Amino acid sequence: MPILYFAGFLCFLTSYWSDKILFLGHYKIPPLYTKRLVTNSIQIMEWGIVAHLVFGAFMITNKSIFDYKVTCEDELFKPFGQILGRTVANFMHIDSDRFVKPHGAIYIFIGGILIICFLCDKVTAWFLNSESGIISYSVVCCFSMIGVK
Repeated sequence: MPILYFAGFLCFLTSYWSDKILFLGHYKIPPLYTKRLVTNSIQIMEWGIVAHLVFGAFMITNKSIFDYKVTCEDELFKPFGQILGRTVANFMHIDSDRFVKPHGAIYIFIGGILIICFLCDKVTAWFLNSESGIISYSVVCCFSMIGVK
């Protein structure tokens, strides 16, 4: 057992001197985070929301996940769902019956509006050569007028 005192002493001595040499001579101060890192992260997350809307549309219109019996109130959405289903089916080459259910038609309609607004905002930001487009700028102006920061 007395040999463990000597082994412990060697471990602590080696650790002390290696940490001292590395901290003083080798390790450097990490680079500072800039505004560019934050804006790049936000831009990537914005496209993540668009991807979430697209994949969510495929999940919510999957008949094995969200399937229920059609009621008479659902017949109101049937023409809209059929038109939407044909449009999306021609564009993406998938089954048009997926979008006849009201929950799928409503999700696709609202998600489509959000994606169109997002793309318009990105295109206007690109043409204006700025970080935010016309839609983002107008939302910020409206919030600043009512006092929300």
